[in-house]
Amino acid sequence: MLLTRLYASALVLAASALIAPASAQTPGAPALVDAIVAVVGTEPITAFELNQRVQVVARQNGVAVTEQLRSQVLDALVNERAQAQAAEAEGISVTQADVDQAEQTIAAQNQLDVAGLHKQIEKEGLTVNGFRRQLLDQLLVQRVREREVSRRVNVTPADIDQFLQAQAQPGPMSLQVAHMLVTTPEAASEAVVAQAKATAQGLQARAKAGEDFAALARQYSQSGDAAQGGDLGLRVQADVPPLFVQAVANVAAGEVGELVRSGAGWHVVKLLKRERAQPVMTVVQTRARHILLRAEGDAQQRQAVTQLEAVRQRLVAGTADFAQVATQISQDGSAPAGGDLGWARPGMFVPEFEAAMDRLDINGISPPVVTRFGVHLIQVLERARAALTPEEQKTAVTNVLREQKSKEVLTTWARDVRARAYVEIREPQAE
Repeated sequence: MLLTRLYASALVLAASALIAPASAQTPGAPALVDAIVAVVGTEPITAFELNQRVQVVARQNGVAVTEQLRSQVLDALVNERAQAQAAEAEGISVTQADVDQAEQTIAAQNQLDVAGLHKQIEKEGLTVNGFRRQLLDQLLVQRVREREVSRRVNVTPADIDQFLQAQAQPGPMSLQVAHMLVTTPEAASEAVVAQAKATAQGLQARAKAGEDFAALARQYSQSGDAAQGGDLGLRVQADVPPLFVQAVANVAAGEVGELVRSGAGWHVVKLLKRERAQPVMTVVQTRARHILLRAEGDAQQRQAVTQLEAVRQRLVAGTADFAQVATQISQDGSAPAGGDLGWARPGMFVPEFEAAMDRLDINGISPPVVTRFGVHLIQVLERARAALTPEEQKTAVTNVLREQKSKEVLTTWARDVRARAYVEIREPQAE
């Protein structure tokens, strides 16, 4: 869905100049025309705003709208608003021009003009004003997070040396598991516990029989991660709940493990992946080629997309040769070489190009990809793992350690912000 990409895009926009306080120019703040479900600081979150976000999340994840989902989304809205307020308190600001620029960037990434973006937003259940308010909050949060990381994260030469020494040893085991939870009250009777166990066993049997685990979790799990299909993500084994490690100890990836009980209830656990951490002494490099049509303005961009879509159909059908077409029409310096860009390592291309390239299989051809340089067709020719030079190793390790420390800093910061914020949750209103 478009909005999935919109939110991701908003969080990676480059920081622009800070001119005026966000509180003085808050584009698209929701009108107070309905019931208030929460207050964060002095700002309300309305039932209308909550319902809009709930509908989008439910549609993106293919789940029903439940009180549990509403509660999860409300908690996320509260955190987002509290962090945006913390950013303002730190003197960080976002102007209406910043939000305009964010909209334009998102529109270009989705091959739309701003008017088309607004139509798509409304089609997918949001108001334009509500979307712009979310962009403003996300830009504020992004900037305050960048400030917190720059203040608190420092990678020293000793950190790098220690990491490189550790990489000489086998890496830690990592697991990716998903689970379904059937809850039991704290003082539940034996009969209630037995009934919950029977329900969990039924779900376990259905999952083992081949039903889609994520779909079952979305429909039946009573855990807060049900909307994500119960997927806990890839984690170092030490960070996975011990009960879950125990449950999948004797199964292979893709299999459902033993039923386990925690203080919350009964869990059905599936092992999605088991792997050891890869050393950072090597990196995957990609050899790709592309066809570039430069485009200035929406009209030229749409024309380039249409032209390259037609070219792609011919390439996929085998009626045209990529290198020959690149030589004939590509407006890049690589055209004489058939569009060949040579071997490239992560970070050498702009993010939109690299993300599209990384999704391709060998010999796969992308749909038209819009970047600030124009519109591209990309084909991956080869991939290989290459050894890093000593200097590249230090850079790679610095990035890994900085990311690790950043996650720790931001987790602590987000928890502290929520603890300091004034938050009043009011009785949920019926839709």
